[in-house]
Amino acid sequence: MKNNKGITLIALVVTIIVLLILAGVSIAMLTGQNGILNKAGEARDSSAAGTLDEAAKIAVGNILTTNLKWPYGTATTTDGVTSYSFGANEVSNAQTAIETEIKNTNSNITMEASLAGWEQVSGSTTKYKLTATVDGKPQTVVIDLATGAVSK
Repeated sequence: MKNNKGITLIALVVTIIVLLILAGVSIAMLTGQNGILNKAGEARDSSAAGTLDEAAKIAVGNILTTNLKWPYGTATTTDGVTSYSFGANEVSNAQTAIETEIKNTNSNITMEASLAGWEQVSGSTTKYKLTATVDGKPQTVVIDLATGAVSK
């Protein structure tokens, strides 16, 4: 009787088939619609949006801390309701101060030319959208210049 050492052709074919199945599943997990690469991209985008939001909140906080109040706009209270009015200089000063604070604290946020990234929210006299580039992606936050409130 012969004493054969080694693997048979069938064992080799089965092993190759199992490896191909594993490779196919791995590639699908990596590149599929819910794959690791797509999830990583979504996480990066979410992080970029959060970066601008937090930077704007920190900028407003720094302005509040320095001035001990929100220094922009003129508050008028009638029947317990406070409204704010802004002159063109006050809007520009508030926007410039926020931009400066963001630039000073975040190197990965790129602003357009000074005051170019601002757009007034329709239907509001005090809310402005700020658009900036974070890690190569445009992001937007809304800042209420009357109160300093920041939202996405």
